[in-house]
Amino acid sequence: MPSLIEESVTPSISDDSSKKYTVIGTGQLAVKRCWTENEKVRRSFSTEFVRQHAEILMGEIMKISASANPRMANRQRLSRYVSQAARLQVLVIEPPPAVDDTELRGQVGITGELKAQLSELYLSDDGFKDFFGEVGITPKASTDMWCVVWAMYKQVFSYMQVFQLLRLSLDDTGSEPGADWYRPYWAAMCGFWESRYRLSLGMESPLAHQCVFVSMIPVLLSAFDNCVLGGIQQPDHAWEELIEGFEAGNIAWRANSWLRPPAVPLQIAEMRRKHYRPDALIGRPLARQ
Repeated sequence: MPSLIEESVTPSISDDSSKKYTVIGTGQLAVKRCWTENEKVRRSFSTEFVRQHAEILMGEIMKISASANPRMANRQRLSRYVSQAARLQVLVIEPPPAVDDTELRGQVGITGELKAQLSELYLSDDGFKDFFGEVGITPKASTDMWCVVWAMYKQVFSYMQVFQLLRLSLDDTGSEPGADWYRPYWAAMCGFWESRYRLSLGMESPLAHQCVFVSMIPVLLSAFDNCVLGGIQQPDHAWEELIEGFEAGNIAWRANSWLRPPAVPLQIAEMRRKHYRPDALIGRPLARQ
């Protein structure tokens, strides 16, 4: 009996929907690129685990292709995995002076300081403690916490990338070169989770001296997710409009990040066009162990 992946790339005589096949075909390639042939995944999980979860991912992709609104069905899954990945991403980023392969350190309050705080976070943040309950593990030491965090990070990050790439077949990327909404969305969600964790730990925000509304930054960042799930074609533009009145022109806290206003200087726009594509995050942002 053929697997879901094999079926997904075998055109059916009764299936005359080229768009549906494009979604499924793109999904198959994304699963292959981000999951089954991802070396970090293959080194971390058993062959059977990788195969089973590839089947699960393809099942979700087929549901998306058959839904009444595939673009929103994909966004819902993307939102879920962006949140799951972001809450772990900020815990695995190295602090300076180590190299940060993710390029997230320095973005909207993301510091790399949380990797050394896992034990304290377990005691102070109920959500982080619940995370271990969700995977059925009660850690006895910080090394136990790190092993679980690192393994789950690699898994959900790869899932997130699958649905991120699926946007390419759904006309759900930026309308202009270098202006896709995904990267600022990813930075916003990572910034949200770092802000939340720092609040639980009693750590000052690194943005405290850049704006007077620092306590509201987690709310502003999480609003990006609402724009994504709201179905707006350009969530980044909607987010800009949403927070514009609140900021009252004070954009210093995000001026040098991926969340900078869209009307950036020409040289920055050219740099973004040159160095970023919707699939550019694949294989690059995974933090080093």
